[in-house]
Amino acid sequence: REGRPILWVRNSKKNWRTLDVDLQRGLHIWMIEWGLHHMPEGHNQFVIVADTSNLTTRQIAQMSYHRMLINVFMSLYPDRVKYLLVGPCSMLLRKLYSLCLPLLPENVRDKIRLLPSNTHAELKNFMSECKIPDFFGGKGHHSFVPEDAKGKSKEKFAVKQMESYQIEALKAYGQ
Repeated sequence: REGRPILWVRNSKKNWRTLDVDLQRGLHIWMIEWGLHHMPEGHNQFVIVADTSNLTTRQIAQMSYHRMLINVFMSLYPDRVKYLLVGPCSMLLRKLYSLCLPLLPENVRDKIRLLPSNTHAELKNFMSECKIPDFFGGKGHHSFVPEDAKGKSKEKFAVKQMESYQIEALKAYGQ
């Protein structure tokens, strides 16, 4: 509602059998840096929405990936994340969160919102209907694969894009 950029993390779209945590780290940092570079005037925070629908117990238990995400978002960008909205949350996910809660710093805990099974209704408290994607029952359409990545490995494409963005940023800063 406040015009902040939104990073949609769709975990069920990942190939969990071949998941490369280091490649995913680079991908998420690239997405965040790209978003920060294109952030609207007057904004310095963004919202992360993690779509947990269709996650299996095995995927939830892949702790190296989840630790990496927490590290990236909360260690590298703690003041940039306004909210981390996670949902729809199963009972297992809620239980894991309650176990981890005491380990999280208070400023991090205050940013996390676990969303109910009716994720669409809750998201309307944070953004307009047109921003809520169709996969959450909203009116927005968010393409999972950029047009110029068709037929390529999505992660490798994104890392190449990240590298070119970093080169562009270094040139812009005269380095």
